Amino acid sequence: MGKRTTVVPNPLGDFDGKPVLATGIKITNAGDGLSKALAIDPVIIHHDDKIYVVLETECSNVAFPPVKDTNGVVRLHTLKAGAATIVDAALVADVIEKQKRRLADAAKEEDTMGNQPMFDEDGNPIDPEADAEGGE
Repeated sequence: MGKRTTVVPNPLGDFDGKPVLATGIKITNAGDGLSKALAIDPVIIHHDDKIYVVLETECSNVAFPPVKDTNGVVRLHTLKAGAATIVDAALVADVIEKQKRRLADAAKEEDTMGNQPMFDEDGNPIDPEADAEGGE
């Protein structure tokens, strides 16, 4: 009996025949909406204060930059911020803690599998060669 090959569909799909390997988000105009909100309800924020901001956004662009050393691309969504407001920590505590746990679990999995993250802290695709050469 011959070998059977199972083709697993890419859950993120393809773009121009290239697999979409990850998704990312870039947010524009975030400061504008929050500045308007603070003009109505001023808040004094001190160094090291932790605040929680809720943004209304609309997707204004979808781009597909290549992922270095692969045949794949990243689906990068540009979200334009609209209304914004600062909310009480208690309102978002559960979802923030759940996401922190999920991120920590994903980081452990990346470490054990030897995978490198695909995005930096700003959501930009990471060039693995720049890290190997000592940065950009």
